[in-house]
Order: sequence, then structure tokens, then C-alpha cells
Amino acid sequence: MILAVFIPMIFARLLLRNKSDFRRQLNEICKHRAFSRIEMDFSNTCLFPELMKECKLWECLFSEAGNLKRIEKNGESRMIVDLLLNPESYTGYKKGSSEIWEKLKGINDSELYKIMLSGIHQSVNIHKAAFYKPCGYNFLKNVMLFRKTCRNDAFIGNFKILRLFLLTSLKKLELAENIKYKWLEGLKSCVLIEIPLFPHIKRLSKDLEDAIDILSCMPCPKCRLWSTIQFKGLGVAAKIIAGEKISQQDLVFFINFLNRICVADTEFDVMEDMLSNYYWHIFLLYKKNFLRCAWPYYCFWLYWSTKQLIIKILF
Repeated sequence: MILAVFIPMIFARLLLRNKSDFRRQLNEICKHRAFSRIEMDFSNTCLFPELMKECKLWECLFSEAGNLKRIEKNGESRMIVDLLLNPESYTGYKKGSSEIWEKLKGINDSELYKIMLSGIHQSVNIHKAAFYKPCGYNFLKNVMLFRKTCRNDAFIGNFKILRLFLLTSLKKLELAENIKYKWLEGLKSCVLIEIPLFPHIKRLSKDLEDAIDILSCMPCPKCRLWSTIQFKGLGVAAKIIAGEKISQQDLVFFINFLNRICVADTEFDVMEDMLSNYYWHIFLLYKKNFLRCAWPYYCFWLYWSTKQLIIKILF
């Protein structure tokens, strides 16, 4: 396993043909209605009540427009959520989050599971720093949070292995016979390196099912949404590596997870560059957002200054 995983990391730049085009295609696919609206079951009973801690942060809640409708399926109430209206971002959820991660780590001590879990944790931390505070139609980044949580060499290495795992899954992906997408072959052709060996795949699939049970105890709905997508997406990747054909619903989870990992990879490079040229990038990246957010204060200051000037002239 060590050779199969780490040798390709030396040639990380050769993983994809036309990396930017691959990411653009993947992002466009995730904007399509068939992949941006996902069916979730939030009625699962928490099996670990000690993990349930009330979340009162408004950022944890879904956008009301994103709750398209509730449906009944097999006697269960499910919700269809628009991911474009509820992007993965910083919510401020902290109380109880460390207990959730510790519970996830305790599921299994196998090397593969620990690497995959660490890779997901790194992706989550990158998203928190990269999409820290909404401002207009964009998000402000928190470079200091990035420096604090995302620059551990072990976490970075595990994240790269997770990315390799997903790209290998994409290369091997086979859909059920009644599902066909022309764009899928185009995405698969972009992957240049395929890792032939990942042991204990069936065990990984079982561990991920146990992890999803733990995620049902998260009191933050938005955090639970994206964590479930990521763990289910990883579970689908494990099924693909094991040689199974996947359904349409599986494909939705897998493609969205792969897209989040690619976004995290891109944002990591952006924030690394920002750290090396901190003040210059702050000016370039935030000047429009700053002006957009600060214009009411500027208008008030202009009004107040003009008023004071007129009073001084007249009186």
C-alpha cells in the first residue's frame, strides 16, 4: 500500500490532463439541477445522545429557498436541498464538534480509514478558511485560520492521498446499465494516473456506514448536510474501487464530493500564495468586496462630513 500510494504523489502534477479544464467541467456539472439538488433524510435517530448539543447559530440553518420540498419515501420524510443555495462554508459550529471528530476517529484504527478521515478533516478546514464570511455574492477568506489549521504536513499528505483515491475511483467508475452520461468519459480521460492497490476496501465501506450514524448526531443541519455528502461520496468511491456499479443517487454524492475536494485543492494553493504575499493579496482580492460591504458606512460618513461642513460655513 505504501508504494502504491506514495510513489504517485511524487508526480502529483501529472495526475490530471488540463487540470483547470477538469475542474471547470466538474464545477459546471455540480451546478446542473440533477446534481445540485440532493435528497437527504434528517429524521434519523441519533444513536449517541451524548453528542447532541444544541446549535443556535443562524449560519447552521439552511437557506429557506433551498428547502425545495419535503417528500415521503417508504414511510420516511425526506428533504430535497439545493446545494447551490447552501454552499459548504464556515458556520461557527464548535460546541461538540471535537467530540464528533473523536468519535469518528474511534471507529477503526486501520491505516486506510485514518488517512481518509484525516483527508476529509483537512478539506473541511480548508473550506472553513476559504469561505469564512459571506460578502455580497462572494466569501471573504480567513488566511490566519488557514495558517493555524491547514498547514500540518501530515494532514496535507493525507489530503493528497484522498484526492488520489477519488481520481482512481473516477477512472474505474462504471454506472448501472440504464444510466449514461456523455460528459463522464471526458472527465475520466483527464485522469492520467491510476493507483492499482487499496487494501481493506470492504472494511472501509463498513466503517463509513458507522461514521454516517455518528453524523446524524450533529446539531448543525448545514454541517450535517455536507459531512454526510462527503462520507457518502467516499463510500461510493470505495464501492467503485471494489468493482461495483453505482446508481444515479450514488453518482450525485460522488461527483459532489469530488468537486469539494478539487475546490479545497484549489483554495489551498490560493491561500498559500496569499500567505507569501499577504498584504498585496488582501488588497487585490478584497477591494471589491470591501467596497461592496462598506459603502453604507462610507455614505453615512460622507453625509455627516458634508453636514458638518455646511453648518460650519453657515453658522
